[in-house]
Amino acid sequence: MTWQQAEESCRQVGKGAHLVSAQTNEQIEWLTEAINTEIQTKGKSLYATFPKNSPWYDSGWWIGLGQLCPNSQTDHMPLFRWTDGSVFGNDKLTIGGVKLTLPKSRKWDNHYCVFYDYQNQKSSTQITTSPVFNVTECSDRRRFICQMPAFSQDQFPSGGVVVAEERVEVAESERNELTAEFPCGNDPLFCPLKTTQGTVCYRLQTEPLYWEQAVEECDANQYEWSDGSSFDYLMERLSNDDPEEERGICVAMQFNISSRSLQKQPLYNLFGIPIQVTKNIPTYFWTHQRCDNRHLAVCRKAGYDYRTRSQWSAKEERRSKKQNNWKCPNGYKLFRGMCYKLYGTEDSGATFSEAVQRCKNEEANLVSLTDTYENGFVTSMLQNLNSNVWIGMDMTDGRVRWLDGEPLKLIRFGPDNRVIRIGGDRHIFQNVGQAGFSNEACVTLDATNMVGYWSIIFNRTNYVFPGGSAKVDNKSSQCDTVKLPYICETYADELSATIQKKKTCHELNDVTYCFLLNDPNKHINGHYTFVEATKICATLPTKYSNYGRKHGQLAQADNIFEWLFLTATALENDYDQFFMGIRFQKSVGFERIDKLRLRLAPWDIGEPNLKNGNCVALRIGRNGPAWFIDDCMKRKPVVCRLSSEEPMSMVPQTVRCPDGKEDWILGETHCYHLVSNASMFSSGFKADHDCFKLA
Repeated sequence: MTWQQAEESCRQVGKGAHLVSAQTNEQIEWLTEAINTEIQTKGKSLYATFPKNSPWYDSGWWIGLGQLCPNSQTDHMPLFRWTDGSVFGNDKLTIGGVKLTLPKSRKWDNHYCVFYDYQNQKSSTQITTSPVFNVTECSDRRRFICQMPAFSQDQFPSGGVVVAEERVEVAESERNELTAEFPCGNDPLFCPLKTTQGTVCYRLQTEPLYWEQAVEECDANQYEWSDGSSFDYLMERLSNDDPEEERGICVAMQFNISSRSLQKQPLYNLFGIPIQVTKNIPTYFWTHQRCDNRHLAVCRKAGYDYRTRSQWSAKEERRSKKQNNWKCPNGYKLFRGMCYKLYGTEDSGATFSEAVQRCKNEEANLVSLTDTYENGFVTSMLQNLNSNVWIGMDMTDGRVRWLDGEPLKLIRFGPDNRVIRIGGDRHIFQNVGQAGFSNEACVTLDATNMVGYWSIIFNRTNYVFPGGSAKVDNKSSQCDTVKLPYICETYADELSATIQKKKTCHELNDVTYCFLLNDPNKHINGHYTFVEATKICATLPTKYSNYGRKHGQLAQADNIFEWLFLTATALENDYDQFFMGIRFQKSVGFERIDKLRLRLAPWDIGEPNLKNGNCVALRIGRNGPAWFIDDCMKRKPVVCRLSSEEPMSMVPQTVRCPDGKEDWILGETHCYHLVSNASMFSSGFKADHDCFKLA
């Protein structure tokens, strides 16, 4: 076996077992005596060595001293460690009183381990045996000797030899202790790798395992890591030629190298950078596999100084910082540590693949939308565009993922789109009004009809006819023919300069929203009642004249784009709730303070509840923004809306909702009530009758 296979085989013998340690002259004598006894018992023919020119030449026994981790300095001997946790003195290069025999070549560009052998020395009177310890490559195949504590004779495995009886305590904690000198503990099978979070330790599991077994050995829809951490890394994936394998939901790393090349050169420096075989083809890639296949595995554990982080994606990490010193490239808009820019409005746009490549050329990615507020902010950038835009969602072979590797935590497909799961992480996609289905598609963000929702564009259409016959139409590849604008996204730069103050006002075309908690003048920030806030906003243009807006009012949203921008920037400014410019009056029902009728009514569950007050407030919740009713005398932070033009004039309301239904929403000719109480839900057949009872 190789050295690592030998060590793993020893560990399976029992608790505390490992390759033998022979660190003193007395232990070397025990080892030599045990080998001689074994040879005499089982016969010399079992241990006969082949000639050195034989391809089966092999001699000696592996001992528990080795190095498996990459050596950064090939002109220096790597550090060796004993598998029982003891430290080896690399400066002395002796075991007991026996000097270590080093390879002739002093270029340490491989992985090296130590094996025990002995040589016969003839004298005039007798033949003596002297031990020899040689350093060689760990990939050589040799015999090996295991060692374990012998607590009692009845517990000792059959076929073993007791070389010494002494009191032994197996201290696992000492073996696994992490220090700056040994960041992965004293176990040489784990190799340290420095990361931004500290040291991470990796170990190659040489025994082929099932995927589920690999998880157990290592102790450790959308792609996800087996330890539950976010999938924020993207590697090139190639389809498996075997359909059975391609339907598997587990992922393996496959190396793009022939067996002949493998014999001639090292494949990779263990956990270092793999050797590039060709310039155009990657050395390794990911491929789908059935989970009941057996493959080698790489185990991982936290090392010394490792800082555990929450299971957040790259975007979520940035959002948690809430820093004020982010900066975007020219033309990009900043939102929670990320930068966004709309392209393709001045020309005919781009196809989906062209959009992906153009964003890469800008050192960015086609945008991913990972929560309600990011989706809202990006949608608000599309006001007056009158076109859908490409977003970075890939729907290849029925799998749905973001191209930048962000986890799929938000689903916002429009009501005309259907995503049907057919098993594992496979789906088929359908569009209402379009014949057939597809498992190859791309996605756009709707800015025309269902604003803020996602639309599926088929790249290949499948038809199934009565009788079971099927047809695939590859000519309907709209992803490669339809040209649309697109949005690129990149990480904001973190400035080293002094942290800047938060911006007070944010503009969306002809409208400006001011979040007065961030007012640098400090004379109008704070918390105010509904009436006080209304007066502050009405006079705000005189204080913020640099925005060129002449009219101010308490926060309003005239359309869906303004609503999405208002709620997203409220989150950016750390607001959790504030008054909207809407209140309830029994004579007219809900009314905006500018006398315009309500255009939006995004009530929270259980709202409007007039028992709590008469003023409408906006809550910035984890699952999205929503209205709720609150007491007008409560004090809240203020958000004002500034505009260049006076609010649209309107004929005074002469109608109102009937008595007892004042909390209903007043429309042009009717009053409306949303039934959100689950106990009152109806079927489609009973809904009309139940509405009659409510009226």
